[in-house]
Amino acid sequence: MRRESSSVCFQRRLIYAGLACLGLMAGCTATSPTVVAPATPSSPELLPSDGTLVVRHGRYTLVELIPEHDQSDLMQQIMDITFPAAVIHSVTDALRYLLLHSGYRMSEDCEAAHAFDGLAFPATHAYLGPLTLRNALQVLVGPGWQLDEDNASRTVCFARRDAAQPAAGTVRGDATEHGND
Repeated sequence: MRRESSSVCFQRRLIYAGLACLGLMAGCTATSPTVVAPATPSSPELLPSDGTLVVRHGRYTLVELIPEHDQSDLMQQIMDITFPAAVIHSVTDALRYLLLHSGYRMSEDCEAAHAFDGLAFPATHAYLGPLTLRNALQVLVGPGWQLDEDNASRTVCFARRDAAQPAAGTVRGDATEHGND
């Protein structure tokens, strides 16, 4: 039998010890994956602070079980829209396109809807938003018209605004209102 030199023996022991340490370190860091059960609507939790029902959504998020504001009042839904230039030629076209997926439609009894057929669609309105549906409709028709909505039938119509009645949200151009004295 042949005897190994002490330096070769020492090197082998060092290699074996290093491999053993690596094996131990790998074994210590391995963890089993944590499975988080998805939230089920049938198992809401009650927050003690104000009594609002919430459900765990994901790992760290609690979601209140109430509808969003724009889901309750459809006129408050946020519109961020680019009108296709090939399809939109008049303000009436833009109104119909805006209302397409909003849940509302133009009232068939609305005489003012035909007044917008002859109005050219301004290029500055090619992109609107983010605005509420109510504000987007008002921007499209201009300050000379007042929006009338029927929430029961989900229809909208417009009435000509009196000259004495100021448009909601308009700002006069004088310097005192802008704070420029």
